[in-house]
Amino acid sequence: MADCYEVNQSVLDTVRKVRKLGLKTCICTNNFPTRINTLNHKFNFLSDFDVQVFSYQVGAVKPDLKIFQALIDQSGCLASEIFYADDKQVNVDSAQSLGINTHIYTDFDNFISHLNRLGIKF
Repeated sequence: MADCYEVNQSVLDTVRKVRKLGLKTCICTNNFPTRINTLNHKFNFLSDFDVQVFSYQVGAVKPDLKIFQALIDQSGCLASEIFYADDKQVNVDSAQSLGINTHIYTDFDNFISHLNRLGIKF
């Protein structure tokens, strides 16, 4: 299962830079336990996230509001202090309805530009 995956070094570098700026990094995913555990065993990627919200633990999948409420609760942040990006508009809309700042992910450069517009500069 993990053989077809590889680390995008630009994404990894960005996550680590964001943490160095003192910001929390969060993952909010619908992925299933076997994939999460297999990929984490190979890449140890979960160690780069301060907050980890998994649909299988919350009992709800995106775009259900319950998973985004869990993101807010587990982060210890106000909804307005969270920036959430997703490539599915329905997920972005759901998160936004709770007051989370959102971005529809189309490509990495556009994502970085959006972070810069929010004042997150590397």
